[in-house]
Amino acid sequence: MSRRMTVAGALVVLALALSGIAYALTLEPGASQLLDGSVRAALAERLNVHHDGLDLQTANPNNAYEVVFQKIKYPAHSSSPWHTHPGFVLVLVQQGTVTHLDGCTPTTYTAGQSFFEAGGVGTIENTTNDDAILYAAFVVPRDAPLKDLNVQAPSC
Repeated sequence: MSRRMTVAGALVVLALALSGIAYALTLEPGASQLLDGSVRAALAERLNVHHDGLDLQTANPNNAYEVVFQKIKYPAHSSSPWHTHPGFVLVLVQQGTVTHLDGCTPTTYTAGQSFFEAGGVGTIENTTNDDAILYAAFVVPRDAPLKDLNVQAPSC
């Protein structure tokens, strides 16, 4: 696992552990469930990180970005609808196994691994008999929706 993904995953876990919000909200019947309400905060300053091989910066000088954290459950045999995200999302798999389809390219991730979503049309599937728990950290333009469902699934 790369240092970049390890640092990102640790930040996601820490922020969610501090959120303290505990309620369940179903996003879609038979699909993923938001376990802890979204925690959303303005990015207080322009991001400009160049440390330990990690390069991350925001180009907008107006600090018009927010960071949003979510804990999401994918029950056995569930999936998200095809979607895109503004900005980018770092995802950490805490428990279980999921397959991320970025367009027509599937990649399977297990507990302790992380991945990102940025700009492409994708979905996340749990095709196993066990629940999967994910933590997601979104960096998005201020007040933007976290995902856009008005997309067409690719014809693979």
